Amino acid sequence: MVNTINLTSLSLALVLGLGLQTAAQGQASPVSMPSAAAIAFTAGDRQYVSEMGGFSVAMPSDPEVVTRTIRVGGSPLAWTLATARTEAGTFAVAYTDIPLSLLGQGQSAVLEGLKAQPLLEDLDWQAIANQGASVYLDDIPGREYLYLSEGRFSDLQFYLVNRRLYVIMATASDLDAVYQFVNSFQIADRWRPFVSEAGNFGVDVPTTPVVTPQQLEYQGMVLIWRQFTIYNLMAVDDRYQIAYVDLPASVSTNDADALLSTVATTVLDSVNASALSGMGRPITLQGYPGREYLLTGNNGISYAVRFYRVADRLYGVVAGSRSVHNLDRFLSTFHFR
Repeated sequence: MVNTINLTSLSLALVLGLGLQTAAQGQASPVSMPSAAAIAFTAGDRQYVSEMGGFSVAMPSDPEVVTRTIRVGGSPLAWTLATARTEAGTFAVAYTDIPLSLLGQGQSAVLEGLKAQPLLEDLDWQAIANQGASVYLDDIPGREYLYLSEGRFSDLQFYLVNRRLYVIMATASDLDAVYQFVNSFQIADRWRPFVSEAGNFGVDVPTTPVVTPQQLEYQGMVLIWRQFTIYNLMAVDDRYQIAYVDLPASVSTNDADALLSTVATTVLDSVNASALSGMGRPITLQGYPGREYLLTGNNGISYAVRFYRVADRLYGVVAGSRSVHNLDRFLSTFHFR
């Protein structure tokens, strides 16, 4: 069924719409890590992949996977915990999706909650003081707490990916075993290339697009756009859309910039954002003319709106996210085939 709407449905309904302090305050007794960049897995390790959790890690044995509810900052958080225990030590990964009510409290609130109701009893959570160390997993910032207690080395690492918080935990008398485990942790890349043969474009997306036709009005004519809407399960506020339409011969395409500007103005007016219509700038992609509009909503979500003309076809590309990385991943991979 074709939906009847005006040019708003070229996805600028996105233009309305939350930053999280990823730095934590904490302190741990300093312990020097081995200087080697990596340590090979031991023969007993096996790669554990969590499809639901979106991560992989080298476990010394098959983990036990359980769910737990822990109150953090007044909010009950549902955690999924995968734990492997051996004679050498205990190794675990837990994750939860942070609710909006906790976004402004940072990891200190999470730590206090976990001290009161530990995820893993094998670790001495009270040994974590007020200052951890900044760490990075690829380009993802995190926080690490490494300490020595009763002859055992313990390492906790926190990483926030959009609204999903990961906690990597290891405790053993052998520091190499701890180091090996935490450094094997990887977050899965959920983005995959998507190609539309009919639309003659490609782009990286976090989920398979939902394709719908949209009936749009422009200069008294009805145009049928094909619209691709993409969601991000790891960042629920993210929205990405691509739409294209083949212009009829009655639409003048001699002045590409004028055409793109007129379309953009119509769209922005329809969502009460007419003040932005004069803020666009000309751009090009693979030699084709385009026009771009950038804005940030009161909710902290940044949006990029782009229009392109390729011969007699008009494209609209919209991306909205709190993550500059996500915006760049989507926009920089969009291309014509």
